[in-house]
Amino acid sequence: MLSKLRKTISFVANPSKLHGLGQLGSQGYLAQNGWFKSFKDKLPMDAAGKPLPWFTYPSILFLNERLTKTMNVFEYGTGNSTLYFASRVQQIISVEHDQRWYDKYHPVLPNNVHSKFIEVDSIKVDYSQAAKNAGIRFDILVIDGRKRKECLMNSIDALSPGGIIILDDAERTEYEMGIRYLFENYFRMIPFWGIAPGMVELKCTAILYRKENCFNI
Repeated sequence: MLSKLRKTISFVANPSKLHGLGQLGSQGYLAQNGWFKSFKDKLPMDAAGKPLPWFTYPSILFLNERLTKTMNVFEYGTGNSTLYFASRVQQIISVEHDQRWYDKYHPVLPNNVHSKFIEVDSIKVDYSQAAKNAGIRFDILVIDGRKRKECLMNSIDALSPGGIIILDDAERTEYEMGIRYLFENYFRMIPFWGIAPGMVELKCTAILYRKENCFNI
């Protein structure tokens, strides 16, 4: 405790460090990407207030260059990510398990979004199979909701021949079995480590893809 207090006093007493901290709020990487705005409003957004996913910044930059208006997306987990994808792709089907979160976003979603509320433990609809049961095949499958391991293991039949998967929080050990299943089915993975809008924890957003894929990677 005393050691932490000494470090704090040392930091506060150093004008150059305080100046550097102040600079972060007005310029530089975090300010340019809207991190402070996201932290303040507790929602992911860019510096102009436009919606972002709660993915790592490196993965968002990667996606910005590759999303096109011809792509179809399925998403587990509705939110600002839905609005982000909707402005960049042809259409998106989004599934949400939290009734309050669904009620918050459903009224503001644009016309190219079809949103569904599905309880995780529903006996009528298998949440983790919602993508492959949608009746079409998707260029992008976003897994950012519940039962992510199960969603990963049910993902292949939901994808178009060049379809890719975006798995958020890929560093969590409970998803290892699902990732390993995809590796066994000839998928590769690019892990994008970093921080997400308004968050301080280091995390990983992963892109899983086959040799032939819609991102040409």
